[in-house]
Amino acid sequence: MTATATTTTVTVPRSEIARGLKAGSSIKAKAVRFDLSGEHVAIYAFSSEVATRITLDAAGNPGAGAVSVPRPLIAGVMPYIGHDIVLSIADEHLIVRSGDSEFQIRALREDPPPAESAPSNRHRRRSFNPSPAAITATFGHDLGLDGETFTESFAFDAPVLVETFRRALPFAGTDMTRPLLCNVAVYPDANVAAATDSYRLAVVRYGDESSKPEKDPLLFNTEGAKSMHALLGKKLGTVTVAPIDRFLIIDFEDTRWSLRRQMPYGDDESVRYPQWWDLIPDADAKVTTTIKVDREDMLAASRSARVVGSRNTPLILRAHAKGASVAANALTAAKMTRRLSSAGVIGSDMEIGFNPEFMADICTSAPVERIAVKLIGPLRPALVEVARDQYLLMPIRLNV
Repeated sequence: MTATATTTTVTVPRSEIARGLKAGSSIKAKAVRFDLSGEHVAIYAFSSEVATRITLDAAGNPGAGAVSVPRPLIAGVMPYIGHDIVLSIADEHLIVRSGDSEFQIRALREDPPPAESAPSNRHRRRSFNPSPAAITATFGHDLGLDGETFTESFAFDAPVLVETFRRALPFAGTDMTRPLLCNVAVYPDANVAAATDSYRLAVVRYGDESSKPEKDPLLFNTEGAKSMHALLGKKLGTVTVAPIDRFLIIDFEDTRWSLRRQMPYGDDESVRYPQWWDLIPDADAKVTTTIKVDREDMLAASRSARVVGSRNTPLILRAHAKGASVAANALTAAKMTRRLSSAGVIGSDMEIGFNPEFMADICTSAPVERIAVKLIGPLRPALVEVARDQYLLMPIRLNV
């Protein structure tokens, strides 16, 4: 291969580049930006909703510069390079050298910052490769700045936040016409998190003590929450979250996330994040039937009902004096019934329909082996209690 004249080189361990690429993968970024010019090498990745910055354990060089390249391309060459990698930038290429190999990856043309008159969601669902100016315009600040002083911040134990996201994320909305619901709402003043797509609600209590929220929540968009869940994994330490205007700045060791967020009241202050505590039945609610069952038993029943039926086929839960069972009837296609052998029933006979996927999500997220399904009536939402967590499921009307 013909040698290329380069600027000052920077040596980076392969494992460190892999960390930066994993951050980009966690938000499905199409491009990553290598900044070799700071005190330390940093890798940035961007989607329309989340930006990540990984500060690598490698010294930068002021004369080395910065460049953006396709993430899939740089990830594709990683299996063919050794432990130590020499990076440099020249002729609009990122030069990657390792041992006897050299890769020249052409830099991407960077998007300019959005026009001031553009709506805030202009960059949704499009290729996103911003210039530094566009980063500032889109995310409200320069991710490269260090030593910021935030007027307000919140601290979370990393394992607690990861577990909270694990239990709440399946219940967050995906309909971007209702952006407030496409978040996990965390209430630091109450040690509670909530997620809902309007058909079901998850309330996760993550502290030793929890209470009714008195303050607005921190809204973590689902893309950012999934990235944090993936990158934090089983790591120990403290996660710091600072709200700035319409952004959340999240720091953990040498990793930073910047999340675009909806304010709890949206663009119209009359529209607020749902006050879900008004939907949870209180202790005085007339629960007529309670079914206590092993989550694995209910999970198997829910999944088998989903296999037999279509997406609109309800899981029919029947409670009676001798126990409980589930059924699914896909008309002429197939039918199934299953006795819940682990179930105990207290109260009146009851038959109610649910979306089987929703019940399966509860069972999968449950941190304990036993769940309680509390029923008020066949057309009233069911309350599922899993340890201190609560889930509300809207019923499906049965044609009986």
